[in-house]
Amino acid sequence: MRILSADGEVIGAGFLVAADVVCTCAHVVTGALGVPDTEESAPGTPVDLDFPLLSGRPRARATVVSWRGGGADVALLRLDAAVEGARPVPLVDGTGVWGHTFRALGYPDGADDGVWASGTLRAGQGAGWVQMEAQEPGPRIEEGFSGAPVWDDAQDGVVGMTVAAHLGERTAYLLPSAELVDERTLRPRCPFQGLAPFTEADAEFFHGREGDTARVHTAVRRRPVTLVAGPSGCGKSSLVRAGVLPRLRAEGMSVSELRPVPGVRAAAVLARALTGILEPELGEVERLARAEELAGLLETGGDVPAELRGGVLARGASAGHVIFVDQFEEYAGAEPAAARGLFGLLAALAGGGLTVLVPVGTTLMAVRAESVGGERFRADSGKYSVSPNGRFVALVTDRRLEVLDASRTRHQSVSLPPPAETVDWIPTWTADSKRIVVWGESGNLYRSYSVQDLRDSVPLDDVVPKAKELDSVTELRGGEVDSVAALQGSEIVLLTVDGRLARVDAADAAVRTRRFLVHPAPNWAGTGLTGEIFVRSQLIARPGHPGQVAAVTRTGTQRGEILLWDVWSQRRVTTLPGPAISVPFATDSFTSALAFDADGSHLAVQNVDGQVMVWDVDRRKQLARSAPRASNDALVGIGSGDSVVTYLSDKKQVQFYDLTGDGASGTLPVAGGNWIAGFVHGHRLTIDTGRLRQTFDLNPDTQFRTLCAAADRDYTEAERKLLPEGTPSQPPCS
Repeated sequence: MRILSADGEVIGAGFLVAADVVCTCAHVVTGALGVPDTEESAPGTPVDLDFPLLSGRPRARATVVSWRGGGADVALLRLDAAVEGARPVPLVDGTGVWGHTFRALGYPDGADDGVWASGTLRAGQGAGWVQMEAQEPGPRIEEGFSGAPVWDDAQDGVVGMTVAAHLGERTAYLLPSAELVDERTLRPRCPFQGLAPFTEADAEFFHGREGDTARVHTAVRRRPVTLVAGPSGCGKSSLVRAGVLPRLRAEGMSVSELRPVPGVRAAAVLARALTGILEPELGEVERLARAEELAGLLETGGDVPAELRGGVLARGASAGHVIFVDQFEEYAGAEPAAARGLFGLLAALAGGGLTVLVPVGTTLMAVRAESVGGERFRADSGKYSVSPNGRFVALVTDRRLEVLDASRTRHQSVSLPPPAETVDWIPTWTADSKRIVVWGESGNLYRSYSVQDLRDSVPLDDVVPKAKELDSVTELRGGEVDSVAALQGSEIVLLTVDGRLARVDAADAAVRTRRFLVHPAPNWAGTGLTGEIFVRSQLIARPGHPGQVAAVTRTGTQRGEILLWDVWSQRRVTTLPGPAISVPFATDSFTSALAFDADGSHLAVQNVDGQVMVWDVDRRKQLARSAPRASNDALVGIGSGDSVVTYLSDKKQVQFYDLTGDGASGTLPVAGGNWIAGFVHGHRLTIDTGRLRQTFDLNPDTQFRTLCAAADRDYTEAERKLLPEGTPSQPPCS
């Protein structure tokens, strides 16, 4: 900045050492005010100054608040008001700077717009000043540079203030930065917080997490809800408070904080925060009474949160409003059901310029939550299935097949004939996610449909010999289709009631491998009143091992016998014996008691003894630990590190159980109601509830994640090729 006289003449330079505190030489101030340099007490007259490097060259006035004349020659002045866009300089160490290059901007006679001088720093001398040598050729430091900050290129900060120069020479002097600050005016602050978290007031000391701050900031500006996730103690709240919130306020957004307290119901938590925003003038008693009324309205359901959104935005700043939810993880740990309810209320409140920001600390980290679009399934019951690439959800009822893309922007449906008596239609996707096979449970294959156009279908009812003839027979005869699994590309493999495997291409109905027995007789053939009547065969392809499947016949279900087959070569690879295998509880999703991990090396099995065991398939050994389960829990898959992932239907929670580490288990509430489909892909778990599609990171070593993983990127080229026609071009959650 420039220090000006009353008539506008440039006397010297100055700089900010705090948002509203100017540092300059005492002799510059006396020169600007026209008083003697020998003045021992601080002048009381305000000093004029301006900021020539800012747009519009704003002018300001400042009054001396600290005065050290004579040899110290330092004056600190406080601005009448902080100047927008002006920032204090970073002060760095002024000792041990020999050989460092420097820069300084001064205003010598005839150069009111300023001129830069540069050179080399030397060392201190008897007066306590540090010597500078201006480089030649180039401007010298002379009268007009007094009060100018000296920038040390090596330390990226201001090393001191220019105070004197030898007339006609290239030697000048600076007062080191440590001598500039008066602790009575600028109280020193320790930049090291220890165990204390950073707050917004500590933003100037918050460094080293610029990348994380930028990612979260981008997510908040683009999404209605953002979760910042990581283990407890990794600095999530500090990142938000000292990194993200100051940026949002600087952009014109208002911020309010919500801190849920265990023992307080979800609606009351939100109501108390909203009452403080909507009616800040109320007294404490009135505020509590009004909050209780509002909590009652929130608990009635409906569109109350959405209606309150407008009031919050009207009270907030023009650029929008952020609700920062702190300590949510403690609330979720103590009150999981209440936390699920609170998250649902917050999601309903968010949108239209109102953003919710929530740090969470569970090892199960939500990284994406997408509200469904305008399209909906027409039916409200049936069997759901998610495509292997996660891009589509299929629903089949006894009358229709419906397909929605994951963002719910494109809906297709086609009529189905009524299934045979006692038979339900089941949807199974091919491995390439291009076709849906509709077949009758304990019945027959029907047709395969192209996901791009359901009118493009291929009949499959003649693929299994004599199975079509059994459609009108209500009793099992053995030839019926009992299980179907995707193999590779458009190929599927099926297992019949009497224990025979066959490989079929669903794209053209070609039989690639004719039916063969997976286990020698005796094998149940659909006759006799035995326990096999009440179970079903199960079949799953083995990832990373083309052509291999794990098959469990109806007889094998009771014997606990898992058969690993290569259907391409009709070769049995191995047998995994164990306790009897459970039949999954009937849900809206056609679930299995078997689940492989991503590379097919481990297989999870639900047993009737209430445990989920995991096999090391190649070694034919079970892991020492098992995961507990209830009869109606759904096995979703295997997460990272051999963790078993199940859906607890009674509690509407996802549970993961570590079988190789310390045996720890964790749960996470699933918002949006009952699940309709779920799958594990690597360390990501996706749960679709119809109203909300949520993706969780199952990797407990992940240190930092944000809701909506694509917050700072667009779809990849590979992802775009998989998008169905009609999907919006912008990234998910945008």
